[in-house]
Amino acid sequence: MNNISKSRAGADAGGTFTDFVALVGETRELKVGKTLSTPNDPASAIEEATRRADLPIESIELLIYGTTVATNTLLERKGAKVGLLATHGFRDLIGIQRVTRPDHFDLHWVKTPAIVPRRLRRGVKERVLFDGAVDTPLDEANLREEIQFLLDEKVEAIAVAYLFSFMHSAHEERTRQIIHEMAPELQVSLSCEVLPKWGEFPRTSTTVIDAHLKPLLNTYLKALNKRCNANGIGSLQIMQSNGGALAALSAAETPARLVKSGPAGGVIAAAHLGKLTHQKHVLIADMGGTSFEAGFMPNCDPCFTTREELEFGVPVALNMIDVRSIGAGGGSIAQIDEAGILKVGPQSAGSNPGPACYGQGGIDATITDANVVLGRMVEAFPLGGHLKLNRMQSEAALERLAKAMDMQLIRVAQGIVEIAVNNMAQAMRLVTIDRGHDPRDATLVPYGGAGPLHACQLAEALQIKKILVPRHPGALSALGALISETRFDYRQTLRMMSSTLDIKRADKVYSDLEQKAAEDFEKEGFATAPLLERTIELRYYGQNYELEVSVTSGTLDKAAFKKIIIDFHAEHDRIYGYTLPAQEIEFLNFNVAARAKHTVIELPKLDKSINKVEPSGTAAVILPGSYEPEIVPLYDRETFGVGAVLKGPAIIGQMDTTTLLARNAIATVDKWGNMLIELEGVNK
Repeated sequence: MNNISKSRAGADAGGTFTDFVALVGETRELKVGKTLSTPNDPASAIEEATRRADLPIESIELLIYGTTVATNTLLERKGAKVGLLATHGFRDLIGIQRVTRPDHFDLHWVKTPAIVPRRLRRGVKERVLFDGAVDTPLDEANLREEIQFLLDEKVEAIAVAYLFSFMHSAHEERTRQIIHEMAPELQVSLSCEVLPKWGEFPRTSTTVIDAHLKPLLNTYLKALNKRCNANGIGSLQIMQSNGGALAALSAAETPARLVKSGPAGGVIAAAHLGKLTHQKHVLIADMGGTSFEAGFMPNCDPCFTTREELEFGVPVALNMIDVRSIGAGGGSIAQIDEAGILKVGPQSAGSNPGPACYGQGGIDATITDANVVLGRMVEAFPLGGHLKLNRMQSEAALERLAKAMDMQLIRVAQGIVEIAVNNMAQAMRLVTIDRGHDPRDATLVPYGGAGPLHACQLAEALQIKKILVPRHPGALSALGALISETRFDYRQTLRMMSSTLDIKRADKVYSDLEQKAAEDFEKEGFATAPLLERTIELRYYGQNYELEVSVTSGTLDKAAFKKIIIDFHAEHDRIYGYTLPAQEIEFLNFNVAARAKHTVIELPKLDKSINKVEPSGTAAVILPGSYEPEIVPLYDRETFGVGAVLKGPAIIGQMDTTTLLARNAIATVDKWGNMLIELEGVNK
């Protein structure tokens, strides 16, 4: 046992599959495993994926784990029963939301219900003003009455969100003390800790989400940590929404940070590969079994947002990787709506029963089934290396739709894929064209189990010429977890005007945030200080949304603020096409990102060179734009060496995914095993 080489590993538990990647210490070999997810027992999927990767589980020194459990719990409202304590008169903020609608002409729209019903939203007599001054002291007798009411209602967690608590936190902190006096075991989330930032609605919403997730995530992560320890895994870290990792027990304290844990790993890995292969910009297309994520990375740097809404009117205002998600995974179900129109997603067959072709009892037609019927997924390449596809089951599932629509089976299958590609392409336009980026300047990086299968179609739709298919696209999110580092984000609101700057006070805010970062990294077991990056959010006076620009390190002075203002004008001009040089500028949020010093992880290179590869067989495939099957060569990607060149059409299979090479595509294998695909006749 002592001779086992230690490994660093990453795992990503999606709605359908759990992916696992490990880098073996001495040999630097990359081990990959894939298995169906087990939502009720996530540790079992890790154990099975480790076994399929042929890696002794006790050899894992560090496991970094990405999970969609927080996202799914929130979307399905399966978290804790939450009570909300708000400033008297403001308990209905999360019910009123922003008084806007997603579609002003939809007469059938129903507002997203608040996580906390009105009966469990209680007002407390207290009031702090915008500058931190106490207008009304905390009425503890009133507070105890409201807490007792919530306890009688059997709430499992309490969210506390008072006005301007980020300027004066004493009232919220005292509230927690009283709650724990009355109910020592009850979970409590304070807005001054979860999100100490301007904006009472997103701050209240984020705090409620944290409380909604806390009991379940506490139990989930503690059980997972215990199981990992029992298996001999050295330590367990959890991927956060910001692309950083932190210890499992620390993650359980503020579970709202895990809402985008799943997609974050893939973004980190795609950015790493983009820089490694010298791409200009990267546009990701992450298509798994349940959902699809799109994101644009200028200069191969991940973008972040604090304006995420998993559902309309339910913001999660923490710093997180900026991706657009839609329900378009391989398991997304195709159905006929009330108007007789074919729809694809957002409902998914998940891992159980899964698509019909899995042979596990699924009867609904899915995107995966459509690709099987079209011959683009073949039995010669089992999913995960072990799950064989049953074409007859797929045909039976699609036949029901074909009869209902009075159409040929093949045309229905094509329609399902075309609708899905259209939906995904639109999501990609929203993160590029709608934000002033030209997708034609980017390299498409498709990943997830179904991403490479649709990559050429997506590239054609957006006129993208270059595609970079990673060596292990189906496990790229797990690879991103493996190469991620510990990261914390801190923010504090301090409102100042450009005409009345208080530079010393601003400098103290950054100093306090950086001191908190140093303390948190020490708690995480780091002996060295973290790397720090400062930003500030500001806007023209009268605007409702801020822009974020970088801030120099060290002591702030007039020159530093002059540069901030110049950078703000430039960013405003880039995004909106104009500036207001004479307009007063309002400074709002001071931010610090703290991350561990990067551990250099070198990805293994292919150990062979080969210019020509031989097909392992052929298959009858209906290619995009065609209605008749044609014989297409099949290639096993494991046989590829550095410099291998393939011309489409072709199907390339591997353990974790299938890549469909279009007629006008030429693929070249680089030294890391990635495939760089160029589409002829595109983006001229």
